[in-house]
Amino acid sequence: MTINELPKYLDATDGLAVAVCHYYQSTSKIPSGGKKGWDAFIRQNPDRIK
Repeated sequence: MTINELPKYLDATDGLAVAVCHYYQSTSKIPSGGKKGWDAFIRQNPDRIK
């Protein structure tokens, strides 16, 4: 399925969801990078591990 034409009104909630995700991703204390990132997080924050 393809969209040949942009809808007249874009869904504002989709835009809000993207903005919220971007905010949380950019302010996260967990470094990106998969397993290596989690390892660094655990080493830097041992008190946060149960």
